[in-house]
Amino acid sequence: MKSKISTWVERQLIRCNLPEHIRTWLFQTETRTFEIFNGVMLLLWAFIFIFDSPEFFQNDYRNLDGHLHPVLSGSLILMLSVLTILASLYTSLGWRTFQVYLLFGSCVVWAVILAGLVSVVPPFTFSIWMGFIVYGFLFVIPWWGAVHIQDINQKIRADAEKAKANAEI
Repeated sequence: MKSKISTWVERQLIRCNLPEHIRTWLFQTETRTFEIFNGVMLLLWAFIFIFDSPEFFQNDYRNLDGHLHPVLSGSLILMLSVLTILASLYTSLGWRTFQVYLLFGSCVVWAVILAGLVSVVPPFTFSIWMGFIVYGFLFVIPWWGAVHIQDINQKIRADAEKAKANAEI
């Protein structure tokens, strides 16, 4: 017989898991999880640029203050994030090609944010070191995802051309 505590823990663990249909959709393609994560992170940065820019730029990103208009930059990042999340919903070849361009565009955004972080050196603070690590990964992961999607698209196109050539014979 199970104790009340073990039953409660088991129920909590079941609650923490995503439902099967959401897990199936989220992990249907190899890169969808990273695409959605990237889109959500861009969405958060867009809100920082639009709503919290004066205080934010005075602290860690003071060198970006004169070079980027916060509302315009935030609006562009917001558009990129929404398009990234929407494009991850579809698996057709055209949408996947569009997703490649969106992921490369998000790499540019993360590179600019990382450059703003590097431009305040010195002093090296803990947040600066963490920024190097986090935004470095946020730059590299969409790049790898975009390259992987390009490889998949090339294989799909090559298979389609082979099938078309075999059908003509």
